[in-house]
Amino acid sequence: MKKRKPLILFLIILTTGYYQLFGQSISGIVNTYYKVTAINPATNILTLPSTAGLSAGTRVMLIQMKGATVNNTNSAAFGDITTPNLAGNYEINTICDLTATTVFLHFQLLKTYNTSAFVQLVTIPKYDDVTISGPVTAGAWNSATGTGGVVAIEASNTIFLNSSVSATGMGFSGGTFINYPTPTYDCNWTTNITNFFLGLPPAPNNYYHGGKKGESISDYIAGSEYARGKQANGGGGGNNHNTGGAGGGNYGSGGNGGVRSNESAFLCHGPGGGVGALSLAGYGYTAGNNRVFMGGGGGGGHQNNGFGMAGGNGGGIVLLMATSIVSSGTTISANGQSPTNSLCLDPSQAEGDGGGGGGAGGSILLNAGSVTGNITVEAMGARGTNASNRVSDCTGPGGGGGGGVFWMSGATIPGNITANVTGGTNGVVSMGSN
Repeated sequence: MKKRKPLILFLIILTTGYYQLFGQSISGIVNTYYKVTAINPATNILTLPSTAGLSAGTRVMLIQMKGATVNNTNSAAFGDITTPNLAGNYEINTICDLTATTVFLHFQLLKTYNTSAFVQLVTIPKYDDVTISGPVTAGAWNSATGTGGVVAIEASNTIFLNSSVSATGMGFSGGTFINYPTPTYDCNWTTNITNFFLGLPPAPNNYYHGGKKGESISDYIAGSEYARGKQANGGGGGNNHNTGGAGGGNYGSGGNGGVRSNESAFLCHGPGGGVGALSLAGYGYTAGNNRVFMGGGGGGGHQNNGFGMAGGNGGGIVLLMATSIVSSGTTISANGQSPTNSLCLDPSQAEGDGGGGGGAGGSILLNAGSVTGNITVEAMGARGTNASNRVSDCTGPGGGGGGGVFWMSGATIPGNITANVTGGTNGVVSMGSN
């Protein structure tokens, strides 16, 4: 269930603009995020709920977070991408003027967007020279508004990396924690729940249920948010009974969730572990198809005792643009997350319930003419969680998250940059179990 190491890709991102702030030190959350509700491509006008905090001359990133269409049949094909549509489209621009709810962009839009699929406008602070003096992080991804999850910084001359930049765990959300207590939501030892999608009980029966799928570039299908089928690059949830959720995906695919094993004939069975998320390698990340994605969320494990695991969040997006980057030996990261449950004896290990899938690594883009000093770049998938029952049967652990992307201008990665975009390993049935 350990997933393949994704390729490392390269891209020159061409940007223009004129708005600058001179040498400053920054830390914390430096970007702000705005939901875009309408776009007029003929006039380069964006409509927002409010433009408070924006001003003329501000550099911005326009990006569509979702929009893919997926297969919705009750089969192993559930969640396969039938068309990516406009998901992952993005570009850099500058605000020319604005009103209370509209933004006029300076440059002609180069790409097309569908505002019903979570398009956001991200401010990009631009400097002459800037020093990252303390940890810089992305604002949290908000699944309801479709905003957040991105760090973007631009300098006309130099970015001095004296501290870390991180979007770890700021990508698509893992399948949320949901418990199916017994009695009421029992299982039946004569019936194996193998469905690839389910809504919440009681349809068709109270024992037809599963963990929630991880969030992805495809929005959830109403009434099909649960059970083992993947959701594009979101990992499938574990099915009843006590199976593990699958890992999320980005450039690398996610690992499958574990099944329940070693149970007797008259105990409920769990053959339906979550199905690993898709790789997005074929849907962007090339000069000809320049798109970028956040890491997919891991699927939630199935639980009936409240001691299982949700899915882990994916990694977000980091974009740094400068003539040169000078590092003191720090880290840029957009890793996926492993889930935890504070109710368990070991918060990182399910107890008698299904483990959670790890989140996928996100995306890191560096557009710099030169890089001086050592930098560690990480967009790793997270490990799936262990599972332990401390009795004779074994509940299902979580699948590992797929690796993310490091994308850099130039033909090769300089030797002073160490990149790690490996996938996360699967969880195991721990030594706490027989």
